[in-house]
Amino acid sequence: MTVKFDFKKQKIRGWKRRLRDVEYWVMNNKDIDLGWLEERNMNYSKLWIHPFFSLKEYTLPNWYKRLLIQALLDVYHSWETALQEIGEPYYLKIWIFKKDFMRSQVVASYRDSLHNYDNLFSEVKEVVTLPSEMKVEPADQLIWNQGIFLVPWSKQEMLEDLKAELMTLKEITQIIDSAYTIEENSDDTFYYVEDDTVWIGG
Repeated sequence: MTVKFDFKKQKIRGWKRRLRDVEYWVMNNKDIDLGWLEERNMNYSKLWIHPFFSLKEYTLPNWYKRLLIQALLDVYHSWETALQEIGEPYYLKIWIFKKDFMRSQVVASYRDSLHNYDNLFSEVKEVVTLPSEMKVEPADQLIWNQGIFLVPWSKQEMLEDLKAELMTLKEITQIIDSAYTIEENSDDTFYYVEDDTVWIGG
């Protein structure tokens, strides 16, 4: 890990433990599971660090985000070495999510799953670098793109939830009005709503 933290400047209870948790995450994920990759033609390693992954809402300080990005980079480069040794075309990227940062992950695929993620994100455009609050020097070695992560809402399921009083008409109307795109087929209508901004590096 190359990002350092001065505890004298930041008196936050529990952050020393959070730092150790990041180190453990790198140690436990830096070796790609080639058996799983062989079986599924894909693999991923998401930031799974207590307690953030279990919280619906959380705020991370920028220094901690940079530390996590460095951790993702460490895993990325380790996986890159292993995939290069296989000698087959592969997809290997880091996904960094803006709003739900702990959804960020390293993703790899090959063979039948090589192009599975080509159209996962919308409005993908190349960017020079990561935003300043996330910037760590080693990240500049990768090519970064920025996109939008969309979540589909089924009209049929929303109407069922409305009937079961799990959703309100106001909530459904807000989803429909905010839809980025709409997809219709013979069975249902799907409203795709912007869920997060994501940076894709590789």
